[in-house]
Amino acid sequence: MPHLDPTRSSIGFNIRHLGVATVHGSFASFTGGLDDDGARLAVDVTSVDTGDPIRDRRLRSEFFDAEQFPAMTFRAAGIGPTIHGELTIRGVTRPIALRATFERLADGSIRLRAFGRLRRSEFGLDWAALRQAGRLVVADQVRLSVDLVLEGG
Repeated sequence: MPHLDPTRSSIGFNIRHLGVATVHGSFASFTGGLDDDGARLAVDVTSVDTGDPIRDRRLRSEFFDAEQFPAMTFRAAGIGPTIHGELTIRGVTRPIALRATFERLADGSIRLRAFGRLRRSEFGLDWAALRQAGRLVVADQVRLSVDLVLEGG
């Protein structure tokens, strides 16, 4: 079964901040692969990196509650141009669809690139610190980008 090569893979996101800036982030630690049931991915939320250590600490503790929910997971029954699956963040599972492309690499591995969007509020990812004077400081919509290299199989 193909498994994920984390040294050649990346998982990233971006979100609007104050309506003028875009915060880019990524996760350094994740595992996954393909098996008879489809695709699976587990992301260690403590590995979040936005380039700002203070923001990252707040994301880990307040946003993701990493102590209670150390991983977010994705599970898909099938893989194609659109990947339909279930994403679980902080104990809340919601369906998500990702646009995907595939490429066979020279070494026989497969590169899977996927892009999608989610609303953080649908996963209960909202707290008072994200609002200021009645308006959102951080947008509700999060853009996801996944670039995975799968080996073996």
